[in-house]
Amino acid sequence: MLNGKKKLRSHNSNYQAMRADIKAFAMATTTGLVERQQKNFSVFPNPSKGIFHLTSNHNTVIEISNLLGDIVYFNDHIIANENIDLSSLNNGIYFIKAQNGIIQKVIIEK
Repeated sequence: MLNGKKKLRSHNSNYQAMRADIKAFAMATTTGLVERQQKNFSVFPNPSKGIFHLTSNHNTVIEISNLLGDIVYFNDHIIANENIDLSSLNNGIYFIKAQNGIIQKVIIEK
């Protein structure tokens, strides 16, 4: 645990698979391809100054990565409706990936 944020270990095969998914999604999003619709997972407000509210149909695991695919935040116990504080991160585009594979793009603008 680093600064209250849980990190994944690089030797974890799930970590590598999730990182590849996020990089592919980042590439698709930045090249203008259509984003997947998120019916059971939402994040708002977006853009935000760093405080986001997550809603989901169930408790989940999330990880947040930057455009390079680096994991900047991980939480293995997100309650169905919960706030997350990302205000310590720099302005930019990030991707929140839920345990069920849904990815949501978020923007931090301070």
